[in-house]
Amino acid sequence: MRPGYCDVIVGLDNGDEGKGKEIDHRIETGEYHINSRYNGGPNAGHSLVLPDGTDLVLHTLPSAVLYPHIQLSIGSGCVVDPVKLLKEIHDVESRGYDLSGRLHIANTTQVISPVHILLDQVTGALVGTTGNGIGPAYADKATRSDGQNLKHIRFAEFLHNPKKVKQEYFSHYRDLLDVLRLSKYRTMINKYLINLGPKGVYLEPGDAKFPSDFDRYFNIERKVEQSIEAVEILNKRGFINRDPLWLTKQVQSGKNVLGEGAQGADLDVTKGPVPFNTGSHTWSGYAYTGGDLPPRYHRHTIGVTKAIPSRVGRGPFVSELGSARSDDYCAERDQSGQIKYTIDREAELYDVKKLLQSTDPFEFGIALRMLGKEYGATTARPRRMGVFDIRKLLHNCIAQGIDELVISKVDCLSAYHGNNIWQGKIPLVTSYLLHGQELDTIPVTADELSEVEPGYETVDSFEENISDIRDFADLPEAVQKFVQRVQEYTRTQVRAIGVGPKREQMIYL
Repeated sequence: MRPGYCDVIVGLDNGDEGKGKEIDHRIETGEYHINSRYNGGPNAGHSLVLPDGTDLVLHTLPSAVLYPHIQLSIGSGCVVDPVKLLKEIHDVESRGYDLSGRLHIANTTQVISPVHILLDQVTGALVGTTGNGIGPAYADKATRSDGQNLKHIRFAEFLHNPKKVKQEYFSHYRDLLDVLRLSKYRTMINKYLINLGPKGVYLEPGDAKFPSDFDRYFNIERKVEQSIEAVEILNKRGFINRDPLWLTKQVQSGKNVLGEGAQGADLDVTKGPVPFNTGSHTWSGYAYTGGDLPPRYHRHTIGVTKAIPSRVGRGPFVSELGSARSDDYCAERDQSGQIKYTIDREAELYDVKKLLQSTDPFEFGIALRMLGKEYGATTARPRRMGVFDIRKLLHNCIAQGIDELVISKVDCLSAYHGNNIWQGKIPLVTSYLLHGQELDTIPVTADELSEVEPGYETVDSFEENISDIRDFADLPEAVQKFVQRVQEYTRTQVRAIGVGPKREQMIYL
């Protein structure tokens, strides 16, 4: 029998590019049998629009949950919070999509523990993590053990000896409390407790009551029991796969795989701007190491980018509209520690039409965010908005080996028509300047990227509503020329563009 193949979909920005929608389309072609998720954890947020028009947000499950004939694989390159995954499964199945016999989680996948989540929520705010324990889980994966204490705890260890895992988690918790006693964590702990709920609770890390009072609010015993119970349920339902060659055997039997990456290429744990990156490998090549499949079965790599780029959390963003002001604004919290500028709050504060006529890039960025509904699917944080950066896109197309390019939210570029910043045209970043000198490569450190100034060119804008158009030839000339310019600059074929949020609002070239 002729073996199948694997195509890989990778985000080319900072995540939130619209990968789920492209996966949806490709699954609908009937070409694939398996959808494989190969990196990340519940820090991802893939938004799907259901046939009834409602939204379904996925965090850990592969995007093809809506197709009962598609098998779903979560590879060992991921990290999984069993409690959150179980809730996500319930949410999906309550919408009428049964996962029985379809979901396969590699038993070599690292389990996110309550201790990972605690550490992330106490210390991760400075770099803008989602607080879901992703970084600490991947760190423990690399650490493996601390003396006699096992740190890299996978589903396999859970199933083999849950009592030992429980003891290990309690040991990890005690060790973490010893670290948090240090005075440098005092402010972080106080903020964590305020966000947790009990206002006015201030515990000194050196205080004798610190561990006991902290336990009262964190309740480690209950959280560990919930994790163990969730793993048991996942196992009873047959979701945990003990065969490390399962996916390979499927492809050898003629099945085709669509590999799905979380986050985006710019956030890779090795290649991204430390520490403002994620804990996993987000590049296309990791689809095989993290997806548990030999690379000999690779066929095509599809890159997804967004015409109105965005970033959630802190970190360098060369094309950002409003620069540091935008960064600080999007990170701002109210007195209770909650996100200040939510989608509802911005709708109360601003008139989009007025902002679109502003000469202030920061205000124009707010308008773009509101029009594009650019708020984190996992955290609801407002996304920082930027100008379409084809200089970086060229770099990523080469680095990821992109065969086909998909550009989402092209319809949102109509917001530039009549703007007072770029004389009514659409700006494109085509060069990076550092200390007045044009760079011939992309810097990799956060400090260097923060000092880079973007160089622009502009293309004609359009004012037409293109959301109902389905044929490239029917698009306004300005849109066609925009696509042609991207292809020319990146030397990569544009396979499709998005012209609206719905599944059918795509134009394939």
